[in-house]
Amino acid sequence: MKNNRRPFAGPYFDPTGLGFGLVLRHHDGAPCRQQLTITTICWNCAEDRALFVNAAGLVVPSEHDRYELAELLRTRTAELQYGAVVGDGQFAMKPAERNALASSGRIRQWVLYRLEQPAPYLDDEAAWAAWLETELDAERKAAAKSQLAEQGLQRSFSQRGVELPWSGVAGTGEADQETCEHQSVETRRAALTAVRAKSLAEDVRIAAWLRGDVGDPPLLALMKGAA
Repeated sequence: MKNNRRPFAGPYFDPTGLGFGLVLRHHDGAPCRQQLTITTICWNCAEDRALFVNAAGLVVPSEHDRYELAELLRTRTAELQYGAVVGDGQFAMKPAERNALASSGRIRQWVLYRLEQPAPYLDDEAAWAAWLETELDAERKAAAKSQLAEQGLQRSFSQRGVELPWSGVAGTGEADQETCEHQSVETRRAALTAVRAKSLAEDVRIAAWLRGDVGDPPLLALMKGAA
């Protein structure tokens, strides 16, 4: 009996482990990464050949399940284009093959599916600023709530004649409370900003790899240096 089990679930599998995926909607509204987000799929269902294109227009490495892919495209496609293939980079269809498909008419077997767009992207300054402010406002409210809970706990124990370890320590006044809230917000801002900077730097490297711009092989570089 033939074993039809697949080593992955869902319509798409990222064989690189870099994080490419069909991110249609981010669960918390956070901006998505262009290089990792697949937004377009070109598929020849007759030959079961598919090209997965990220938001930057670069084809990413892929494996897929044709049945789950068909269901995804049926429910999540925002735009269709028949007889079209797009995508750039080292994993894209080569121009010669694309021209051959067009001249022979076999390009008609391909369909281009543009998926519903996810949340805004990480390199969009306006979108990032808006999302960051939402996160910082939530952090501000959480810090204020924590301060109020701490004050309530301290009052409750004081009424019973119990001194908590931090009783009498600065931080219970209005000015101290504002300072604590400010520190919490700034700590959160710094953490999120650092994560964004790291992600954008990684995306630059991923984009270069997808384009094939990774420099010359060591031997070729050595030969060029000796020339």
